[in-house]
Amino acid sequence: MEFRKIISFGKSSYVVSLPKHWIEKHHLGKGDSLILEESTQDIILKARESSKPVIPEKKVIQVHEKDLSRIRSEIIVAYLSGYDIIKVIGSNINKHANAIKEVLNNLTGIELLEQDDTKIVAKNLLNPEEISIPILIRRMDNMIRAMFNSNIEKQGETDLQERDIDVNRLFYLITRVMHMALENPQLLNKLGLNHVELQKNIRITRYLESLGDHMKRINRNMREGKLSEKEKEKVREVLNRLYQEYLQAMKSYHTGNKELAFEVELDYKKCMEECNMLYKVIKGLPTTELVYNMKATCATIKKMARALTLEIIV
Repeated sequence: MEFRKIISFGKSSYVVSLPKHWIEKHHLGKGDSLILEESTQDIILKARESSKPVIPEKKVIQVHEKDLSRIRSEIIVAYLSGYDIIKVIGSNINKHANAIKEVLNNLTGIELLEQDDTKIVAKNLLNPEEISIPILIRRMDNMIRAMFNSNIEKQGETDLQERDIDVNRLFYLITRVMHMALENPQLLNKLGLNHVELQKNIRITRYLESLGDHMKRINRNMREGKLSEKEKEKVREVLNRLYQEYLQAMKSYHTGNKELAFEVELDYKKCMEECNMLYKVIKGLPTTELVYNMKATCATIKKMARALTLEIIV
């Protein structure tokens, strides 16, 4: 909160100075107009939509003396940060060209524009104002449900791998748009969200992405653990219990019913005990990792429920 003094201006007006960072954030300058809304005790100032063309932000990534994992991380960070043009340059770019293009192709809205022996240029073509955060989160939710069911219904690895890639794509897209909205109040308004809702969606999206990872790892653990059919059935029984908790948490999110989320929180201890009971049923290192990922799933669902019950005071 900032305090500003009222300054007399002539015989019929008063002036209050505006913060420089607010002016710059909205691309305003001397002579620009503002929208003034007056209520009983408040005056709200809003920036008009700028008529100035928006210059695409460019990120240049140098690949010299960097391994592929570092290059990949820099590309994803540039995407999440809201850069519209990503230019990867380096004399040895051909060494990683196919992998770099694969990373870029896995980012929603990104299209390759140019490639030669020294550079790869990609541009974002997706308008963030046309994005619906609730719809994208619903899609992530549906994919996580399918991943739960794949493990419960004994489906294979390929099915989960493909869905995990799709979950990650949506996670990157939603994170990109929400990061941009934090810096751009006009975009936040067009998304139909306030800052409280934005923060809640950021948390939920992060937990959904984590659940996708847990489902993929649980599937791998069950394949590599050499469990008997009886042991697998017990694991699926506990996993189905976690799935029901997940469904309740997401119902709380979609309906705004906090009581459902409180019930998930209250069930957490019992669900964790059921996960721990698996140590007595299955043995060996791979199965120890399996139980760990089951418990991580349980903890993530609990964190999701806590985020849905949290009241943020603004």
